[in-house]
Amino acid sequence: MTTRGGPASTVKRPHLDDLLGGLLDAGTWRCWDRVPEQPVLSAAYGQDLARATERSGADEAIRTGEGHVGGHRVAVVASEYGFLGGSVGMAAARRATAAIRRATAQRQALLALPASGGTRIHEGTPAFLQMLTISSAIAEHRAAGLPYLVYLRHPTTGGVLASWASLGHVTFAEPGALVGFLGPRVVEALTGTPLGPDAQSPETLRLAGLVDALVAPEELRESVQRVLNVVAGGGAVPPPKHGGAAEPMAAPEISGAAIGANFSGPDLADVELSGSNLSGSNLSRSDLPGAGPAGSEPFRITLSGSQPTGSGRDPWMSVLATRAPDRPGLREFLAVASDVTLLGASDLGRGVSQGMDTSGTPIVTALALLRGTPCVVIGQDRSVQRHRRIGVADLDAARDAVCRAADLRLPVLTVIDTPGAELSEAAERHGIASAIARCLATLLTTPVPTVSVLLGQGTGGAALALLPADTVIAAEDAWLAPLPPEGASVIMYRDVGHAAGMARGLRITAHDLQRLGAVDLVLPVPDGGVNGGPRTAADARGWVAGLAETAAGCLRAVVGLDPAARLAARRDRHNQLTP
Repeated sequence: MTTRGGPASTVKRPHLDDLLGGLLDAGTWRCWDRVPEQPVLSAAYGQDLARATERSGADEAIRTGEGHVGGHRVAVVASEYGFLGGSVGMAAARRATAAIRRATAQRQALLALPASGGTRIHEGTPAFLQMLTISSAIAEHRAAGLPYLVYLRHPTTGGVLASWASLGHVTFAEPGALVGFLGPRVVEALTGTPLGPDAQSPETLRLAGLVDALVAPEELRESVQRVLNVVAGGGAVPPPKHGGAAEPMAAPEISGAAIGANFSGPDLADVELSGSNLSGSNLSRSDLPGAGPAGSEPFRITLSGSQPTGSGRDPWMSVLATRAPDRPGLREFLAVASDVTLLGASDLGRGVSQGMDTSGTPIVTALALLRGTPCVVIGQDRSVQRHRRIGVADLDAARDAVCRAADLRLPVLTVIDTPGAELSEAAERHGIASAIARCLATLLTTPVPTVSVLLGQGTGGAALALLPADTVIAAEDAWLAPLPPEGASVIMYRDVGHAAGMARGLRITAHDLQRLGAVDLVLPVPDGGVNGGPRTAADARGWVAGLAETAAGCLRAVVGLDPAARLAARRDRHNQLTP
């Protein structure tokens, strides 16, 4: 048994080996892990990995395998907290994802035992994006009608809690554990206000309905077995013969990158088209790709000579540019649309003063025609977020809008521009991390076409929640990071003074995201002042109009795709987010 600090630092918490020993039927554990392939980042990081192995006895922060609980066969994905705080990097994510897919293929119940500080800050945004990859695999497991159980151990925070650790059918938690969005030290450093002692506790989350039961480690076996006795048989209700979860498909011959390439403005990449209905055609903005007539060959779009290249822009200067008070945002984007009807509690406010509006909502949802294309817009309003950050209610409103779009069979367009989710005691008590996880899971699995626009800041889980899409386009100075560079500085150096250096090292830029496969198309931004961006109001209007034109073109393109191929391509894109 080991003792760890936290809200209940006097409580003895079992090592993972002890936990598995008490959980599984004797002699049934079988490890699935192979030797991890670590990214080559730096000699210092390699030394960190070696020290972590020496100290913990583990080769990574995730261990996977299978065993039996009361005779029920179950797959296990467990965190090894002793290895770099259980942080999830590329190798750990690959291991977790492979295990989840194997459990799905073998039709096994799945049990997650997270204890993690979140994504591995050493690996930056590439590691952060793996939360989408793991969540996508979880979504496929759930869609197959297979049970997913979660036991939140001490501590579980960050991107892990804001994704796969919050998606269980049944969620248990270790009494007294630290369970929260961002660690309390980071929250205090970023906000200047410490969290209350029970703000990030499973007891509090249970009151919010986000934890089903508090279970001591020695009682976990009995609790898991009781659930498996009910759910492990595959359910009493037979699956539908039609309209249910589709069987896994071979990767289709289409990608979001190929769609986006057709709308890249004056500097179009060379595009090759093949297939009986498209071969030899000259594609224009008004002649968008579709599935073709019944019986025609599936079309294929490939790019020639279109490998992304960096712009040479300093990532820290991009961060500053996207934070400029006068930068165009969602309001300018919606001004290009027509027939806009706000949904739910959405409010565009009474106007902007000094780049800030205190009367609107951080997330706006609306029905709209974008260049004549009907869609549901879900966007983050930068002017409001200078005063009020994105909270649980805002993320729930975004989820509701996605569900409305599915009911109406309308495509979804998300606009990402956020300094991050609300960091407060109230947000923790209401389960901000769980709200992020539910939102991104809904976007991952919605049957309707989706396009995402990374317009400016892309900070943390609030940005990730609106990122999953069939096609993603980004402004050249837009960025995505697991937390603000100042927060990364606090984690690595215990101060905010290294923020610029962290921004340069985390691989956060639009071109970085394009190399990873997370962004399909990067749109140039007009040259401006010291921090970049549009120089004049006219420049801003022209830039936003061009961006809206591109987004509308992408919407029309994904709407025209065969639904089964489009959904398979979406799964494929989120399963291949790698450097």
